Amino acid sequence: MESRTASVGLVIAALSSAAGAAEPDWYLLTERPGYIYFADEASVTRSGGTVEVEFLQGHLDSPPGGEHVLLRYRIDCPRQMLQMLSGRVFMDDGSEFPDLTLSGSPIEAGMDTVSPGKAFHDFACAGGHRETRVADPFRQIRQARFELYGDESAQP
Repeated sequence: MESRTASVGLVIAALSSAAGAAEPDWYLLTERPGYIYFADEASVTRSGGTVEVEFLQGHLDSPPGGEHVLLRYRIDCPRQMLQMLSGRVFMDDGSEFPDLTLSGSPIEAGMDTVSPGKAFHDFACAGGHRETRVADPFRQIRQARFELYGDESAQP
């Protein structure tokens, strides 16, 4: 139990330094089949109508050990467009997958109500999705997978 607690502490610190903030402030954002999304309030930076923010995408269908992605997005609030700037891959225990990063994507338009992009926009631009604060998103991912599949290796 001590090693899991220590690794979670290291993850929180790693995610904090990634966002350039002292302490992440995670919120449960939305769930979709096979995925659960969290947003970090502490990572939000604003410049005019543009917001940059980090989201953690938990893959509920990933194999034991998990493969979850910390995504940094730039969102053009007035035009409702978003662009992925970067991503880093993490395991269930919160450790970062070594030497694996994702590069940015072209700007995406047309966020609809079923895509996570709409929830990203609502969080970053409209102050939405602040109902459920989460201390440890990786624990929440393991719990969600356990509830869905009864996967003992995913038990929190």
